[in-house]
Amino acid sequence: MPQADIIDVADAIVTELNATSFSQPFTAARGYLPTFDLAEMNELKVTVVPKEDDGKLDTRN
Repeated sequence: MPQADIIDVADAIVTELNATSFSQPFTAARGYLPTFDLAEMNELKVTVVPKEDDGKLDTRN
C-alpha cells in the first residue's frame, strides 16, 4: 500500500475515533513516534501510528 494511502487510513481512523462516544473521553491524534511527558499524562492519550505491513507472518522462533 502506498504511503499516502496508509496516512489516509490512519486519518480516517482518527476521525472515526473522535466522532464516537466512549466511556472515557479522549481525543485521538495521528503520530509517528509518540512521546509524552509523564507529568502531562493526567488524561487518556490515543495515538494512531501509520505503519506499512510487510505481509510476512511473524513466528515465535
